[in-house]
Amino acid sequence: MTEESANIVTEFIDFMQQYDDDFTHWYVGVASDVNRKLYSEHRVKQFFDKSVWRESVPAPVAREVEEYFVAKLGSVGSRSNPAGEINSVYAYRISLFTVQQV
Repeated sequence: MTEESANIVTEFIDFMQQYDDDFTHWYVGVASDVNRKLYSEHRVKQFFDKSVWRESVPAPVAREVEEYFVAKLGSVGSRSNPAGEINSVYAYRISLFTVQQV
């Protein structure tokens, strides 16, 4: 794991553990437009649901972070190829209102 990936993983883990340390309750993904992905596609409620993201991230770093959470920690994620150039990685706590399959 690269140093940049490890720093993002640590940042996300610190954030997530403040609200729910069961990583299976979190969705982690990559996007070219994080706002559209979170708020339109996943239907995350901006002021209600817990979410964290990092923009301006090289695609390989974003993928490495996503893979770590999904493969190693059991987070939900699609590992799909979103439209556009990947430049961000995000996580949100799954709720009754969020949509995991986009």
